[in-house]
Amino acid sequence: MKKHILILRVLAILLIVNEHLDKIYPYSAMSVGGYLGISIFFFVSGWGLAHSYEANPVGMSIWFKKRFVKLIIPLTIICLVVNLFSIDRFFGTLVGHLVPHSFSQLDSFLPNLVVLYLFSFMLLQFSSKKLLNLLIILCIIPIFLNLFPVIDKEKFDIFYPVNAFACFISGIFASRRAPIFCFYDIIGKRSVYFGLLALLFLHIYVKVIGIELLLFYITIMETIFLFNFMYIISQYINNETFLSIVKSVAMSSLAVYLVHFKIIYAFVALNMQGFSVAFYVFSISVAVSIPLAQASNWVTAKIDFDFAARKT
Repeated sequence: MKKHILILRVLAILLIVNEHLDKIYPYSAMSVGGYLGISIFFFVSGWGLAHSYEANPVGMSIWFKKRFVKLIIPLTIICLVVNLFSIDRFFGTLVGHLVPHSFSQLDSFLPNLVVLYLFSFMLLQFSSKKLLNLLIILCIIPIFLNLFPVIDKEKFDIFYPVNAFACFISGIFASRRAPIFCFYDIIGKRSVYFGLLALLFLHIYVKVIGIELLLFYITIMETIFLFNFMYIISQYINNETFLSIVKSVAMSSLAVYLVHFKIIYAFVALNMQGFSVAFYVFSISVAVSIPLAQASNWVTAKIDFDFAARKT
């Protein structure tokens, strides 16, 4: 996986974890960035799946077997370890996180990711023109939902799954190096820097005044600008030790997502707060998740290899 994608993936999971630290920070307003984090993660997922398919085009049945073996089995193992002393919680976490089944999951990260995996093969067959048309429709949907609220916005975050699809498709476009998504060579480095900075300030302002519809579009634009920004700065990052750490964290990001809830719960139960505690949450979550992710990936590889051996 490319350097800038690995860095983006690490940034995404750190922002997602940071969003859940409201009971840890001295000021709950500091627990921000989750919405941008999940947008980045869906973008990176789209990019990764498209890049994988372009490198090795396969049929639909093989595609789904490989994708879901690599997604479901590691997450099942991680869920089992995280809920080792409670089988009920294990099944509750597994169903709640991995099996899309109700409107209450509209604003849940992993169910949306599973749905995107289900649609991934079909989306990858689309031409760039069809994908662009779909992206335009997705960008119109929030306006329609805002004008005609067919779903109770107080109960469900209706923008979340639309944002997930839009960012996922944007990632596919970026993998195809579409100029509208990969513009670092067109507008220049300074324009990327200042454009990203302007979007971040605009994000903060819109967040304060509470206009969710604008935040939807700003977040997608931020994600695209961050992709271009990370591509530029990754050209200057060549330290092997740093890149090795980034890769380890990036490849264990889903484990970090599941583990950090337990770590936060433990510190809250001990009534511990502060910036140092927030740092401990990040550090312990990563330290536990890396070997856990490596072990689950090893089991997945064995299962995948055994399946391939039986097929031959």
